[in-house]
Amino acid sequence: IQYSPVERVSLKAGVRGAYNTRYGTPVIPSFNLKVDISKVVSLRASYAQGFRAPSLKELGMFFVDVNHNIQGNNQLKAERSHNAQVELVYQPKLKDFSFALRPLFFFNHIYNMISLALVDPGAQLYTYVNIDKFQSTGANVNATVNHKYFDFTAGMSYTGRYNSLSETMDVPHFGWSPEFSSSLSINIPKAYLSIAAFYKFNGAITGYTIGENNSVYQTAIQSYSMLDASVTA
Repeated sequence: IQYSPVERVSLKAGVRGAYNTRYGTPVIPSFNLKVDISKVVSLRASYAQGFRAPSLKELGMFFVDVNHNIQGNNQLKAERSHNAQVELVYQPKLKDFSFALRPLFFFNHIYNMISLALVDPGAQLYTYVNIDKFQSTGANVNATVNHKYFDFTAGMSYTGRYNSLSETMDVPHFGWSPEFSSSLSINIPKAYLSIAAFYKFNGAITGYTIGENNSVYQTAIQSYSMLDASVTA
């Protein structure tokens, strides 16, 4: 359902239904707001709920060989979530190319998030478990430039991920990590060539866990980068 109470303001509401013989029939609402501040600037805000039933792999997978010991968990609960975000879009009208700048702020809250976990270190047994809850929040900025002969995009984000130990231990509520990505594609019609490159930097992701004698120590996934390049003739 879409409704415009005044010019330049649009409200949209939706509802989605899903049927699952084991996990019920959830009704999932969503709400969207768009405000055209000017001819080149608009504000968008949205809120939506989410639902995901466990997959057959998560429920019943049995994968055991010399390198793996992964078993499904038929007691898994379905995931439920809340998502909210606010985005500002700046898109000026240019003659020879198009440009867009999109800063965005977001917040996610997931109940019973399903994750693969090591439950028996001795047997190296992994199975799928429901995490009590998971949250993420942060901001990202994306810019795109499109031309007849090239397309360029660049974006950066700063994301905080929930530390469950913060509920009972003296550790930060969120662990923060940066991310940067960019891509460039160039078309050379006279040479029948297309050149493309993609680069992404993933910053270190920190977390906390409990060791011996209930001591808390910090863990981290180190930062890394990826680069892809291709030439098509």
